[in-house]
Amino acid sequence: MNLIELKNFKKFENINVDLNEKGLTLVSGVNNSGKTSLLHALAVWEYAKILLVNYRGKESLFEEYNVEKKGLGIPSESFSPISIPSLKYLWKDQKTNGSYQLKIKVGWKGSENRNLYLEIAYTLNGNNFAIKKSDSNLTELDVIPTIAYLPPFGG
Repeated sequence: MNLIELKNFKKFENINVDLNEKGLTLVSGVNNSGKTSLLHALAVWEYAKILLVNYRGKESLFEEYNVEKKGLGIPSESFSPISIPSLKYLWKDQKTNGSYQLKIKVGWKGSENRNLYLEIAYTLNGNNFAIKKSDSNLTELDVIPTIAYLPPFGG
């Protein structure tokens, strides 16, 4: 991976994180600086990607897929890539009631050194939760990375 973009995710209104394309990237910072949120975003992106592929097919992630189609509705209690008390904790500026939207975009190098990306949008309106591909330049020939999430620990 070489790019992570977050919009309205947890404490981040809009952030772009450029990662080292080769080798290892280390993330460090003081408490409450967003290190764990960055890892959570990757876990949430991966989980949503898997759900979209399983329910709508891999083509739902491709550039040519019609993004005007409704998102994939998910029961909020079934969306559990990370441990949080409520889905509202994924969004910046939580309110008691309201509509929430966020986006997570991940970029990586593909074959022939092509910059590839997949952005997934998340919407929560009351108890209605949906996900969908909001932007992508993927084709059926592109390999999409798999992200393994290991919860962070202190000590």
